[in-house]
Amino acid sequence: METHPQTLATPQASSSASSASAQSARWQALSASVRGSMHRYLGLPNQDAVESSAAVSDGHVTVLAVSDGHGGGRHFRSQTGSRLAVRTAVQRLQAELPGIARDPGWTRTLCQSILEAWRQEVRRDLERHPFTSAEMEAVLHTDGPTGQQSVVRRPELAYGATLLVAAAEASRILYLQIGDGDLLAVQPDGSTVRPIPVDPRLVMHQTTSLCQLEALDEFRFAVVEDPAQLPELVLLSTDGYVNSFPCEQEFLQIGGDYLQLLRRQGPLALAGQLPQILSVATEQGSGDDITLGMLLRNAPQPPNSASHAMDSSAVRLAPSTTLRALEQTRELEARLDEQERLQTRTGRRMALLRLLLVLLAVAAAVAWGVSLWRSHRAQAGQQSPAVEKQDDARQH
Repeated sequence: METHPQTLATPQASSSASSASAQSARWQALSASVRGSMHRYLGLPNQDAVESSAAVSDGHVTVLAVSDGHGGGRHFRSQTGSRLAVRTAVQRLQAELPGIARDPGWTRTLCQSILEAWRQEVRRDLERHPFTSAEMEAVLHTDGPTGQQSVVRRPELAYGATLLVAAAEASRILYLQIGDGDLLAVQPDGSTVRPIPVDPRLVMHQTTSLCQLEALDEFRFAVVEDPAQLPELVLLSTDGYVNSFPCEQEFLQIGGDYLQLLRRQGPLALAGQLPQILSVATEQGSGDDITLGMLLRNAPQPPNSASHAMDSSAVRLAPSTTLRALEQTRELEARLDEQERLQTRTGRRMALLRLLLVLLAVAAAVAWGVSLWRSHRAQAGQQSPAVEKQDDARQH
């Protein structure tokens, strides 16, 4: 399991009035990333990545970025590609967002800056670590000559990854996305919406990507500039999370559930609980890597928030699907334990039965041997006088 719990800013108590709270909003980021259960089975790495920055004072920007490497075939360095994506997104937005001119194309300018920085980092990585013959042979095996040639022409394909970003200031928040994954905004009442609508083209594992030639045109974005409309909580997750839920409605419920959990336990406690929650989700759901990042506005800090233990009260506030998965896991473990006990008892009985059969076979063999010996002795006893009589006859 790979986890990345981060608590990156000291929480501030919320103001009593929402407008005052929005004006003095301070954002706190935390995240976790777990290797998919199927990836563990296949020996594959966690190809997700997450990175965030802390706002150190008013006027600064807090950035949270999540990326999912495509994996497999021609995207054989997507684990590196996702890591470079979150790093460049955080760096570029921290440097450029606070002072950028708000002309009509300012969001596209930021997207272009992130994309160019990612491509530059990919080229640098490739200079340091050229493609190996083993990597190219693997592409030939999975994608054929056409796939191999496409990587030779456009090496960035090997680093293909998605990107989701939330960049929050005191009175504004910017959302950016390319590719699949989920970005949720949770209001103070727990209602949860998607600030960026789902791309209807992204079905059946199809996704847009940073590695596309037309990647700049594939960026989607949304901006909230009304302080009164700022969400209380923002969630960014790779598609392994939503694919662990049976339907969209149940997935959206995690927004209110996580908000309640944060209010009751605090961000520090949740940072310790997230890896377990996500691990259950991948084991009982998609089997894919799962990464979840959060931005919490004006996070309250409960007295017991320093504890990272998942006690019963925290579990009751966990997402409903995760709770069911936890219960199912416990039931499964109980059944497996019982089966193991039964198998142990059965194994002992079988071992005793095998031993008994061996002893019976040995006893039967001994009895047969004794019977054969006695029969031989009996025959020998009958032949012995006749010989003697013959000998006597020869003597006379």
